[in-house]
Amino acid sequence: MAIARRVGLPVCADPISESLAVKLSPYLSRLRLVVPNSGEASILCNREPNPTTRREAMEAAKCLVSQGVEIAIVTMAELGVCYATSETSGYVPPVRANIVDPTGAGDALTAAVLFGLLNQMPIDDAVRLGVAAESLTMTYRGAVIPDLSLEKLYDQLA
Repeated sequence: MAIARRVGLPVCADPISESLAVKLSPYLSRLRLVVPNSGEASILCNREPNPTTRREAMEAAKCLVSQGVEIAIVTMAELGVCYATSETSGYVPPVRANIVDPTGAGDALTAAVLFGLLNQMPIDDAVRLGVAAESLTMTYRGAVIPDLSLEKLYDQLA
C-alpha cells in the first residue's frame, strides 16, 4: 500500500476469506474499493451475525464507507449485492443464471466494476455491469470466460 500511495494509485481489495478479512481491517481507510461477501463484511465491521438481509448488507456497506473506504460492495451470493459510497448507495439483484461453476464469479464482479469505473461509468451502472459479469461467469466451467466482451455483459443485463 505504501508504494501505491507514493505513486498515487488507488488500491482495491477483496478480503478472500474471513480469516484474511481480519488482516485487511487496519487498511480500510486506504482503500478505494473493497468487495467483501457478507461474512467478511461482518468481520470488517466488527458485527455479528453476518448480514443476511438486504438491509443488513446495506448497513455493512455504509459501515465500511464510514471507516474510510471510498466504495464498498457487499456480495450476498444469490441475493445480489449492496453498495455504498459517501454520496450514494444501492442494491442490484442477482441476474438469474443456470449455475455451472461459481469459480471466479466474485473476481469477475470486481473486474467488471473496476472496468466500469475506469471508463467513467456511474457507480450504479458499474455495479450492474459487475453483477452481469458475475452471473455470466457462473454459467461457464472454469474461472474465466475466454471470449468475454462488453456486448456479452450488456446482453446479460437485458
